[in-house]
Amino acid sequence: MKSYKCTISIVFFLVAALTAPLASFGITYESYQQNLPSRIDAGISKINALKTQIQTNPDISADTKQQTVAALDAVEATLIAYQADITEATTLKEIQALNQEILAYFIQNKDVLIEQIKIVVADLGAQLAAETQELIQEIEQLLVILKKTCPKQAATITEIETQLAQLESLGAQLSAAVKAKSTAQIKSLMNAITALSEDLVKNIELIEAECVVKLP
Repeated sequence: MKSYKCTISIVFFLVAALTAPLASFGITYESYQQNLPSRIDAGISKINALKTQIQTNPDISADTKQQTVAALDAVEATLIAYQADITEATTLKEIQALNQEILAYFIQNKDVLIEQIKIVVADLGAQLAAETQELIQEIEQLLVILKKTCPKQAATITEIETQLAQLESLGAQLSAAVKAKSTAQIKSLMNAITALSEDLVKNIELIEAECVVKLP
């Protein structure tokens, strides 16, 4: 079973940072000119890193990748234009007006971006739910063999059966969370499923070492 890490925390951090009051740098023209470009560069770097994560993840559908990257591209283009405007501004009043424009943009668009990232996380959750079901079926087939060929590992087999029941429950919960697009629940369940799957595989490997039985 693959190990998945959601990028939602990065996105929420980015949106929060970009919608924070930019006047926190100070009130002088010089302080804005010195600090804003680096802040914008940091935001652009996070966006590019996130786009790379999304584009290279095989568990995200092509449609979701295209839509999400397009949304992030729009944010990046806005930031680049904003950065150029800041560089060309000659007075504090001009910069403050630009700040109000960029803040208005993010306030208006951040919910769209967050919703798009929720779709990304839902894609990852759906893929893991499908893989979890496949793993359950494989282990169920293996248990039939183990009970006949490896009775001396009865305690471990019982533990596997218990873990399998837990995995089935978590898989069902994950599928429901995906339908509801409950990002926090999807993330939590994905972590739980990954950890439990790893424990299951360890128990199976233990029996394999004793009984020379392989997964189907």
